[in-house]
Amino acid sequence: MEAEVKTSFSPFAEACMRAGLVEAMMSIAQADSPLPEDQYVAQCYAMDSLGYLLKSGDQSEKEELLDRLVREGFVAVCLRNMQHDLCLLRQVAVDNLYKLVEESRLEDKLSSSEVAEVIERACMFVLKAPKEPQYSVAQLLNPNTSWQISIFANRQNLPKYEANKSYPRTHGIGEVNAILTAHSLLATSPLRSRKFCLDILKDKPQIIDLLLDCMIIERRPGFPNSQVDTFAGETLVLLFQWPSHVIPGLSDPTYKSFKASDWKAMLQAVSIFMSREDWSERLIEVWMRLQEEDIKRSMKCVSRIISAYNQLEQKLLRTELLFENRGKSRIIVLRLLTTLTHAAESCGITNAQIESFLHVAYQASRKCKSPPDCFTPKDRSLTMENIEEINRNPQREDDPRNYTELPLTVAPENILGPTALIRLLVVLAQRKALAGIQTLRHAPPGLSPSTSLGHIQQITHPSVIRRVITIAQERLKDRMQTGRKWLAKQKGAWQYLCAGTAFASSAELAAALVALDTHTEGTYTTEIRGARRLLVIALGNASQMSLNVRQYERALHFAWGAVSATENIPEEEALDKKITEKNQQRISQATAGLERLHQPQ
Repeated sequence: MEAEVKTSFSPFAEACMRAGLVEAMMSIAQADSPLPEDQYVAQCYAMDSLGYLLKSGDQSEKEELLDRLVREGFVAVCLRNMQHDLCLLRQVAVDNLYKLVEESRLEDKLSSSEVAEVIERACMFVLKAPKEPQYSVAQLLNPNTSWQISIFANRQNLPKYEANKSYPRTHGIGEVNAILTAHSLLATSPLRSRKFCLDILKDKPQIIDLLLDCMIIERRPGFPNSQVDTFAGETLVLLFQWPSHVIPGLSDPTYKSFKASDWKAMLQAVSIFMSREDWSERLIEVWMRLQEEDIKRSMKCVSRIISAYNQLEQKLLRTELLFENRGKSRIIVLRLLTTLTHAAESCGITNAQIESFLHVAYQASRKCKSPPDCFTPKDRSLTMENIEEINRNPQREDDPRNYTELPLTVAPENILGPTALIRLLVVLAQRKALAGIQTLRHAPPGLSPSTSLGHIQQITHPSVIRRVITIAQERLKDRMQTGRKWLAKQKGAWQYLCAGTAFASSAELAAALVALDTHTEGTYTTEIRGARRLLVIALGNASQMSLNVRQYERALHFAWGAVSATENIPEEEALDKKITEKNQQRISQATAGLERLHQPQ
């Protein structure tokens, strides 16, 4: 007699599955429009029933169900219906596609071209504005299509669904779910390869434009705390993200830490970005939307919405989210800018484009008070934006003790602002164009209208550059201290990873300062002194954090970088010999760890 197999599906669900529920529901869902009202209702319940089933299964059952759903065309139906004229079918499609990503490893089943299509459709769902949500509200109030209201009420367990009040929020949540679906297919563990991301961009380069468009959407009055702009930006960053073991600017990327094929894929991806019409102006436009936003108006809008919901929802919709989201959007722009500077020579970024970005990075290097010193709402809001960073958890891994890598990390503005500004100055200095800006009589051709000749001359004046370097040195030390504070709280995988990202971003800023010293031929050596020593320490600490979570390849590259950087430290920076010895030990530990991983079991 066979042992009974335990399942989290109910006996009824099991019986339905064996009787062909998936195939039957999919045959209903796949019927093409136009259809009678009752068949549209049937399609919605067919898709929702499969979504509910997916949420109820255990992991093995979910994977088996996922295979059947993909084979039967579930994803294709969702993508088709995301563009349907009926708002109900659009919402059902978005909700269930997100459920599929959230509850299963859909990312393992899709090719790069299929992921590209999901990203495109997700953006298009969001970019139906300015028609949405007003268009759909009018549809719900129309007697011919008002039958959708009862389905919306049933899906959300509401006794009453008011089109004018309820739908804008429904649509806002749907927009977030759409972009989160695209985001989740890239924020994977293990990380997506550079070639996979390049193939996405080759297949649908227009998704760069679509994601940038999503980043500049005005806040919806019915859902002002939407994170669509943030998640769209993160999705864009994921497409151009450095491998986790690379510190940008540390050395020639083809040296040890970066495979030549990966570097080539990265350059091709950046080239596609820069082939898009007005790419630099559009990136600046994202920044200017944040700079010019009427904060008081946005706050009033958020407060009005919060007051309309119950106590639990009010906590989820707290006003601080507005500034946290703004902070994330700011550092996304800075991350993209900084990444592009490393491909400036290979991909042909012009001096005028580099100069056009100067004011963005300069504004991002602003001084903000530390949280304990904030006594006014304005100070608190500015500081919240300034210290916000992104450390995304691995999907479907709920236990921090099991974390080994974070799919996406972006340093806060207080470190990334100076990093971006120093990197822009490095590119100009490398081209022997930095000093010449002071002698210009007219704005260079191609300079963005968001800045001016006077502005770029101010930012590149030697006295201002010295002040910027001083600020960068202070921020570098503070960021190193942030890494140490993570370890003082508690020791575990999450703390090691967050500390590691702090040390890695410290190393990136230190490397930028060293590069500026090299390309300005000693003009700012006095101000930059100490950066080489901090670069070695930051890399060594980042290597140790990687060892702690058994990420041996990353640990090895960081330790190699630290030992290599040691060779260029002048005697006056007084690097303790014990630090070099520790880094050499880390190389040995990481090498041994890699050998153990590659041993046959």
